[in-house]
Amino acid sequence: MADGDAEDKADRLKSSLWYSIGSIVDAIALDQDLNATPQFIGSLTELVWSQILTSGADLENFAKYTPHSFLANNDAD
Repeated sequence: MADGDAEDKADRLKSSLWYSIGSIVDAIALDQDLNATPQFIGSLTELVWSQILTSGADLENFAKYTPHSFLANNDAD
């Protein structure tokens, strides 16, 4: 059951990301008199989602090897 909840949460987050990216792309497209297809917005969403997952995994791995219990901005320097 927990896997289903996590999957539902991921689906909701991805849908929210799609909406946000779509809103930004639409605003830019209107401003610059361009047309963005739903396929473009979907592909861009997939790209951003993949980057989010990769960055999250990197942060989790980094956190395992730090001597303190939280990450700060200067840890990335």
